[in-house]
Amino acid sequence: MVSDYQVVTNPRWVKNNGKKFVFTALQVSGNPVQEKILSIFKEDLARAGIDMKIVAVEWPIYVNKLEKREFEVCSLGWSL
Repeated sequence: MVSDYQVVTNPRWVKNNGKKFVFTALQVSGNPVQEKILSIFKEDLARAGIDMKIVAVEWPIYVNKLEKREFEVCSLGWSL
């Protein structure tokens, strides 16, 4: 997918057929770890001209969307 995009240095944004690269990341509402990770990731992508939207949903909805594969990007983790 990255090879389909070209980075334009002035102004700095990533384009594919004249459209800015925008996508949405799915997050569990109230999860401070995901909030921190995704906000840092969003800032880093913005410096490259990529627009990442973040949508926070409650856990049961998050799991449902994962099972149905209704997401572009998600954050998953586990602990012992």
